Amino acid sequence: MKKYSDKIIEVMVEPYAERSYAIYYREKKRFNLLNPWNLHCYTWQISIDHFDPDQPYLWRNFDEAVTEGKKLKNNPSLIDENNIKRWSKYERCKKELEEFLQKRHKSVIL
Repeated sequence: MKKYSDKIIEVMVEPYAERSYAIYYREKKRFNLLNPWNLHCYTWQISIDHFDPDQPYLWRNFDEAVTEGKKLKNNPSLIDENNIKRWSKYERCKKELEEFLQKRHKSVIL
């Protein structure tokens, strides 16, 4: 996983849907042609067998999104903390799903 805590980052707030805004971030480089924007996400779970590791944080108000974007720009370690938390939840969800499937679909070849 890429670490952003010791790097200078760029933050962009853009409309994500009709009434919501999302935050994108990337490491600031001299040439950004091959430097994609990353969506600020979390892992969302509705049940054991349904989860999404890339669910974006959305804000209804543009000013709130800009305020949160400024926090991320001033303290890039928040991005690292969020990514660690997000992927640990993803790994936990994946493990729960594997255990669930093993219990549910028992089969043996003799």
